[in-house]
Amino acid sequence: MELVDGGEVSGDPEPIVVGMGASAGGLDALQRFFDHMPAAHNLAFVVVMHRSPAHANLLPAILVKHSTMPIVEASDGMAIAARRVYVAPPGTLVDIADRRLRVTRGPGGASLAIDHFFRSLARDRKERAIGVILSGSGSDGTLGLREIKAVAGMVMVQDEASARYAGMPHSAIATALVDYVLPVEECPQQLLDHVGSPVAARRAPRSVDGGTVGVLADILEVLRRHTGHDFAPYKASALRRRIERRMAANGIDSLEAYLRLLGEKRAELDALFHELLIGVTSFFRDPQSFDALGAALDRMLAERPANQTVRAWVTGCATGEEAYSVAIALRESASRVGCNSRLQVFATDIDDQAIREARRGEFPDSIAADVSPERLERFFTREDGVLQIRREIRDILLFSEHNLLVNPPFCKLDLISCRNVLIYLEPEAQNDALALLTYALRPGGLLFVHEINTRNILFRFYMGYVFPSLNCIDEGVERWLLPHRTAMYTDAPLVELRYFTFFPDFLPQAIVRLLSPIERLLEGSPLQVYSAHYMAAFRKP
Repeated sequence: MELVDGGEVSGDPEPIVVGMGASAGGLDALQRFFDHMPAAHNLAFVVVMHRSPAHANLLPAILVKHSTMPIVEASDGMAIAARRVYVAPPGTLVDIADRRLRVTRGPGGASLAIDHFFRSLARDRKERAIGVILSGSGSDGTLGLREIKAVAGMVMVQDEASARYAGMPHSAIATALVDYVLPVEECPQQLLDHVGSPVAARRAPRSVDGGTVGVLADILEVLRRHTGHDFAPYKASALRRRIERRMAANGIDSLEAYLRLLGEKRAELDALFHELLIGVTSFFRDPQSFDALGAALDRMLAERPANQTVRAWVTGCATGEEAYSVAIALRESASRVGCNSRLQVFATDIDDQAIREARRGEFPDSIAADVSPERLERFFTREDGVLQIRREIRDILLFSEHNLLVNPPFCKLDLISCRNVLIYLEPEAQNDALALLTYALRPGGLLFVHEINTRNILFRFYMGYVFPSLNCIDEGVERWLLPHRTAMYTDAPLVELRYFTFFPDFLPQAIVRLLSPIERLLEGSPLQVYSAHYMAAFRKP
């Protein structure tokens, strides 16, 4: 086994990192994979395999007989270099950040280690992330591959027929997000073809220039006619990255050629549609945000008469994790404050396939990484390796297909969660969506959004209160406000922010500028904001 110094980041071009997950039967799959994998000049491999920490790590010594690349046991702080294979020690969790591996030991490391690394890979490598799932029982890797696809990465899975244990491949393939399903011997060549394509080889996503805007619009129009859904309001840069992934999967290096392919292959239109729909979804994503939401719900439900139904709406619910999280948060809050009102949650998405999956309420064991043992015990049952949402939560939810930008909204709502949609929309479409959402809330209702959208919403809420005739707040214009009193705030997880008072008669143009930090706004607006690190759960005036 060749030893490699992992202390310093080399000056070589930044490698493409391939995360490989395997479990039962995975040793044979890994051997066959590396038997066919040459030392590609720009690839680095990180192998995460379920093994008992009670035994010595023999995997590097075994794999070195099947690879022309050096095999290294990963260690904390090790720099990643191309043409290397890094093997995670048994019973550890491995992260990647800035071309370095972080290795930690802890309980549960062996069972969810693949999901953990795939998620880290998605965060660090973005659209250059590649995940490969080989033979194994269970479902580890499924949640992680969703996050890789959410950032427009690539996922490859060993086909079930060639896997000794098909549990992990089957769970991954069932997501319908996998780019390639192949016998393990064919995976290396497909991997080389993918990273060697002009589209996949780009180090960073290109901006959409004037020369491609027309072709991009034509592609979206063809897709609209096929699916009935218009993606034009979505951010062009994000759309371009998604389209380029489908181009790479088809070996196409120009938008014009891909447009022709869409005209010839109906199946590719369906594949592109589902590619564009991929979003990050998990249970209780951003736990601090849900802590703040829970505190805001406590206050709202404590004041609720028992005969009034509490109505909530989760937009862009995808496969249901966010919707079930909100329903559980509502149930927990109602229990804490003794609220006996009926709870009702509408969960919507434009993807009918995702809605069907969400209705089942079945999730892999690996969600234990996101759901506390107490919540697993209270709100889930375990059957045949699958976690099923209990009926008391499923009965709260009504899933339906719905387009936020086209269909009429639900109304008189106490809570709207819109964390999975706004961040993908162009500013004008964001403003339209916010106008609709604020209309749908009853007075005193809560709007639960991603922290990225906080500033835009602060402007819309406050300006809508002070100057109702203003439809939107244009970016890039200087905005001024007069401070009256700085808000008091503490280190507590829940902070109620207050606002100063505007003086429109002193500033006839009625234009304001948000000061920093965000707490230094003004008192006088009925808008209340519940914040944990600038997560927003806005309460409508």
